[in-house]
This record gives sequence, structure tokens and C-alpha cells, in this order.
Amino acid sequence: MSSAKKFDILRTLLSVLIALGISFILIFMLSEQPVEAIKHLLIGPLSSKRNMGNVIESMIPLIFTGTGVCIMFSANQINLSGEGAFQIGGLAASCVAIYFTAEILSPSSALLVAGLAGALFSVIPAILKITTTASEMVSSLMINYLALYFGVYMLNNVIADPKASAASYELCEASELPVLLDGTRVHLGLIIALLVAVFGYFFLYRTKMGMSCG
Repeated sequence: MSSAKKFDILRTLLSVLIALGISFILIFMLSEQPVEAIKHLLIGPLSSKRNMGNVIESMIPLIFTGTGVCIMFSANQINLSGEGAFQIGGLAASCVAIYFTAEILSPSSALLVAGLAGALFSVIPAILKITTTASEMVSSLMINYLALYFGVYMLNNVIADPKASAASYELCEASELPVLLDGTRVHLGLIIALLVAVFGYFFLYRTKMGMSCG
């Protein structure tokens, strides 16, 4: 193992330990039962199948966005709009799932629309940098707020279900990915996300274009 890889592993472990240390300090400062709170923090997800499923489900979008960010940083570019791209992509997929009928809709079409919407959203800071020399770090960070509040507006005024409280219309059944584990909401998106991560690895380290990024 090269020294660079050893340093990356050490840096990752150190980052996790620092994050846990800060969390423990805050828990001891704010919680009346800090030991119990830390216990739930560390082993809570393992206490039941549903809790573990919730963790895995929350991990799925992070794999997608993390892979994209890794490729971008490997190309020595800065773009902090990943959060906004995820929100816009989710909104686009939801709109497709709500307004298109089952006869012409499939989960893949909603995923493709989400990916395209997120990609177009992420291009905005690059366009601003080229045309106005605006800092991509600032513009990409601030544009996340546009995505957030645009999503809130759409949820409250366009796709809101009047029969529900702060919820959209029910998504078309044909747009739902199959559940992998009974008793949880872990769906096929986990497999797709892992395949995307593997593809990202091979792109970066096994292709000429990927190697040129570094």
C-alpha cells in the first residue's frame, strides 16, 4: 500500500474520530443522560431491523452525491451544489411520478429525469464562472438555498395534496422501486447506488479520461 493511500485512510479515520469526539462533548454538555444518549447514537441503528433499514435508506442518496463529488474533486474543480442538485433531482422525479400515468412511466424514467435535472442544476455555477468570473465556491454554495426554497414553494403550492398536511400528492405506483428487505424501506436504489459507486471507481482509476482528472 502506498504512503498516499495510508495517509487517506488515516485522514478518514481521524475525521471520524474528531466528529465523534465533538458529538460526545455536545451530548455531555446538553443531555441529562449522556451515557444513554451516546449508547443510542452508537448502537441504536443496530437495535432493530427497521432502524438499520432507516440508516441504509438514508445512505442511498449519499452514495450518489458522494460519487459525483469525488469525480469532480478529482478533476480539481470545486462545486458545492451537490445538496441542491439532490433536492432538484428529487423534486423532478416526484413531479414525473405524480403527473404521468402508469402506462408511460417506469422508475427508470423518473431516475433519468432526476439525474438530468441535478446535472443541469450543477452546471449553473460553472456557467456563472465562465460568463461573469463569479467564484464557483460562493455561487455553488448559495444556489443550494434557491433549490431548497424552490422545493418548498413547489411542495406548498404546486404538488401539495390538499387532503394531507405538508405532503405532495401520492406518487404513481409504477414509479416505486421494489423493496429489497421486508419490514424496511430499503429499495432497489441501494443496488443502483452501489453500481454507480463501482462505475465511478473504474472511471477514475481504470480509464484514460479518469486518470487524466487526477
